[in-house]
Amino acid sequence: GHCNVSKQYPELGSWVSSQRTGYARFMEKQTVGSKRNLWGMNQERIDLLNEIDFCWKMCPTPVPWEMRFLQLKEFKKQQKHCNVPQHYAANKKLGLWV
Repeated sequence: GHCNVSKQYPELGSWVSSQRTGYARFMEKQTVGSKRNLWGMNQERIDLLNEIDFCWKMCPTPVPWEMRFLQLKEFKKQQKHCNVPQHYAANKKLGLWV
């Protein structure tokens, strides 16, 4: 998975953007020695986001092959096999890709 949030999730996308801004401000303050961070970012939150491989800068969108591969991994995790039907209703593009 990844932490690039689609436009179909505007609230989550806004939150992710705020975390990136808060991180940048936190790092700037650490450099100049200030302990105050108006964005609410702290080392504990940074560590939690790092645990899920959060991208602190906007990550490039995976190329289509990589996206399909990640979707196939998720399909296998759920279905316990990789035999995606060609007309798989939940993800038609994955069915065609496989």
